[in-house]
Amino acid sequence: MNQIYGYCRISTYKQNIERQERNIKTLFPEAVIIKEVFTGTQENRPEWRKLYRHVDRGDIASLDFRHFPLLLQKVFWSAHHLAVSFY
Repeated sequence: MNQIYGYCRISTYKQNIERQERNIKTLFPEAVIIKEVFTGTQENRPEWRKLYRHVDRGDIASLDFRHFPLLLQKVFWSAHHLAVSFY
């Protein structure tokens, strides 16, 4: 059975991650939410890397793209490479 994941990231603990989680849960109520507080300027984010290694063909990963402009090209490449759907 395919799994649905949601990835939420904020840069500092002063920010609120709840809006991202709410947006993902609106589309995918059953999504397993992965949360991370880590700078967006670095690619080696621990929770992102775990998710990237864990997803299987046919899984769905949902992100709130309003907060991932630098990551967009890599996400779409990853989706094509892994046959994972991103929303």
